[in-house]
Amino acid sequence: MFEYKSMALSFQSQAQPNKGLKKLFLTEGAAVALDTGYIDELVNEQAADGWELVTYSPLLTPEHITFIVTFKKAK
Repeated sequence: MFEYKSMALSFQSQAQPNKGLKKLFLTEGAAVALDTGYIDELVNEQAADGWELVTYSPLLTPEHITFIVTFKKAK
């Protein structure tokens, strides 16, 4: 059996990406870049506590990018 938890992470869209790992999204005809380093840090922190990444999904609007991130851990 597993225990699951989900988190919603919201980011402002950036026209110009910062240094670090980047992901490019197209929303309403405009390209926006996102520094995904924070997501990597979150996954590493959760893994240190025994949580395993199950899935993540980006939800896009012109102003925000929200990721729904789900983890699982054996009970």
